Amino acid sequence: MSGIWRETMKTGKLRKGLCKGVLFILLLLLGLWGASPVAAATKAVKLGETISVAKKGAKYKSSDTSIAYVSDKGVVTGKNIGQVTITVKNGETVTKHTVSVEASGKKKKMTVCADEIQVQEIKKIDYTPVYGEGAPEGAQPISYNFKAAVTLKNVSSAAAKKVELRGKIGKEIVAFNFGKIKAGISKTATVKGEIKKADQELVLRALDVYSGEMLARHNMVKDTYSLLYGTEDKTKPVISGFIGENSYNTDSQGRKMPYRIVYSNEKDKFDFFKYVSATDDREGKVELTVDTSKVNFKKTGNYRITYKAKDKAGNVAKEKAYIGVRVPNTLDKMSADVLDSIIKPSWSDKQKAVAIYNFTRRHMSYSGTSDKTNWEKEARRGLNYGTGDCFTYYATARALLTRAGIPNIEVNRVRGVGRHWWNMAYVAGGFYHYDVCPRGRGGKFCLVTDDQLKSYSRTHGNSHIWAYDKKPKSATKKLSSIF
Repeated sequence: MSGIWRETMKTGKLRKGLCKGVLFILLLLLGLWGASPVAAATKAVKLGETISVAKKGAKYKSSDTSIAYVSDKGVVTGKNIGQVTITVKNGETVTKHTVSVEASGKKKKMTVCADEIQVQEIKKIDYTPVYGEGAPEGAQPISYNFKAAVTLKNVSSAAAKKVELRGKIGKEIVAFNFGKIKAGISKTATVKGEIKKADQELVLRALDVYSGEMLARHNMVKDTYSLLYGTEDKTKPVISGFIGENSYNTDSQGRKMPYRIVYSNEKDKFDFFKYVSATDDREGKVELTVDTSKVNFKKTGNYRITYKAKDKAGNVAKEKAYIGVRVPNTLDKMSADVLDSIIKPSWSDKQKAVAIYNFTRRHMSYSGTSDKTNWEKEARRGLNYGTGDCFTYYATARALLTRAGIPNIEVNRVRGVGRHWWNMAYVAGGFYHYDVCPRGRGGKFCLVTDDQLKSYSRTHGNSHIWAYDKKPKSATKKLSSIF
């Protein structure tokens, strides 16, 4: 009996051990299951700005601190453009946030953010009383000399090239200059001064961390973060578009042809900024103003205007441009009547230009003669009678394009058999050749590039050879084909 009992006891212990082992494995699996990460929706943060993934009692980790840093309070700071995973572990629950750091204007990356410079110690302020000259024993101090010290630690993997900490002791503003703080290093800075009242605490107000070209600032009073430039801005904005010599061209008689035409009865709604803009190397797009004080909107002619742009640092840029003013006449009324029947105000300039091209081709027939000294006279002839040569076609298209608000210039053949005129029209961000006059060998020259027209010209008797250096280069994107 004793042997059987012993075996039974052994078997029971074995079974009990197996049960414990199985239970341990189950608990382990359940533990692992409970710690399985939960994917959260993707979050976006601008470069230099912050978002919060905070959970009470949680711990945080960034998959790439060069792109985004997460503090022990769950504040995520965007440091460089890219994407990271922020892991939030709260007990057995693990949440993974995908954070996308996006560009913020022209701002550049920072190597160390403000949250990576941490306050390690604020030493008790030393106060030394100051007495007036000849003060008797027991007299009250007239002021106190103080000495304050703060220790910061750089917890990032990169050096901060300069760190400044500002605060207040009573009403006295103090600044701690730490200079450069290397990665992983603690550094102490002290300030000395004089104050009327002792036993006042240091209140920290702002931390500035200079990293790369940027300045990461933590407003410790409002607990807000911002990314600024760490160097003085001495660069003025750049004004571009239809300015200077790129605001006009000349016709075959040497007269200026401004790209933009303002009708005197529409000056109040004219958009002077449609083809002119200003950008700053730090702020991106900046506000643009225009001075038209030298323009007589009651008299047809060409005038000079001045554009001005100013950035936040006070740097000012100015550029001059030419515009044309037209007091509406019979030709403008005729052109407006035609446009009312063939285009819609909501159309793009490209759509309007195509409609004008198709109308002129249908409306006119080639006669072989024209008065090439007066484009307005030939435009009226073209609209009234629908007849004329290449110059008449050019003039008619010019009148319609101009009245539709589409910048256009004159182009004429400088080499080859006979004389020939056509337009260039500005649509879809560039100039395109626009030859409305029909040709015996066929083809449609509605918004074609330099390369397209040169290729055609080489195989069709040098039909289109113009002064390449005196006319704007066309856009390179093809909008249409000749055949």
